Amino acid sequence: MLRWLRYSVNTFTIYFIAAVEEDEESTLVHYYEYQHNYSGALETVNQVIVSFPGFLPAFIKNMKLLLTLQDWEQTVDTSQRLLQKDKNNLEALRMLTLHSLCREGDFTEVMFK
Repeated sequence: MLRWLRYSVNTFTIYFIAAVEEDEESTLVHYYEYQHNYSGALETVNQVIVSFPGFLPAFIKNMKLLLTLQDWEQTVDTSQRLLQKDKNNLEALRMLTLHSLCREGDFTEVMFK
């Protein structure tokens, strides 16, 4: 029974990834996240960023994955890169606010941003 289950999961994975060929990277990222393979998801998002440097949702996803991996330094760097491209990006501002509150405990900086 266990062999059949392993075969079914592998078969499902192959069909699931092949089902959405036009949005392959996004599907692959979601699959990696579902499997809790955040490093694989991050690698895929980084490939998207290299291919499409102006695609802001990839930067946002990158930022969230870095936060999931608790890499605060790169999360802040990605937030600042995103703000250079879009100075009013709410997700980047939210990440910087979260960093100021959680990691540095600087409430005054958050109030004046």
